[in-house]
Order: sequence, then C-alpha cells, then structure tokens
Amino acid sequence: MTVRLDEMSWLDVKEILTKPHAVILPIGSTEEHGAHLPLNVDSASVTYTAEASAKKVTDEHGVTALVAPTIHYTDVGPHKKFPGTIGIKIETLIQTLVEIIEAFVDQVKNNHLISVG
Repeated sequence: MTVRLDEMSWLDVKEILTKPHAVILPIGSTEEHGAHLPLNVDSASVTYTAEASAKKVTDEHGVTALVAPTIHYTDVGPHKKFPGTIGIKIETLIQTLVEIIEAFVDQVKNNHLISVG
C-alpha cells in the first residue's frame, strides 16, 4: 500500500484515520541550486525522505504514516534573482501550514460523520 495521501482514495484515508497514525508534510522549494541541478532538488529530496520515513515507521512501529502532498514553495530570499525560482512570503507559508494542519485535525475530529453504505 502506498504511503502517499494523494494516491489514496478517501475511503482508504477514512480507514487510516480510525487508527493510530501520523502525517508527514514535506516542505521543499522551487529555486536555483547552481547550473548543474534542477529547481526541484529540495522538493524531490524531502519527498523521497518523507516517503522512506513513512514506510519505515509503518513497517517497524505499526503506526500508519501518511505523506501529504509536498509544498513546493517557500521564502526564496536571495535566490529570487534566478530565472525559474518561485517563492512566497514567509507569512503566506505559515498561514498555509496552519490551514493544512487544521484541515488534518478537522478530518480526524469529524471522521465519524461520514458513513458509507
């Protein structure tokens, strides 16, 4: 079974939310890393690490760990002068994180409200 939330159906997620679980939210960036690397190095690395960690936790500790979709935008500061670099203000990132975390908490609280059948 996949650990990636965006590859699951809502029924898969509903089942996981009824048991002990954790959610990993990878945060990367879209910014330059020199002429020899792609703009997604941070996002690709953190996504890979999150997926490997989730599989390890799930396999070794019996707690299902989900990997939420990666956030690809952060404050890029001095990198913004390079073509292809895309950033957001730190305040925007913080608000985005707050809203994503609240959405996960609300889903756990309200999981019992949706029935199938």
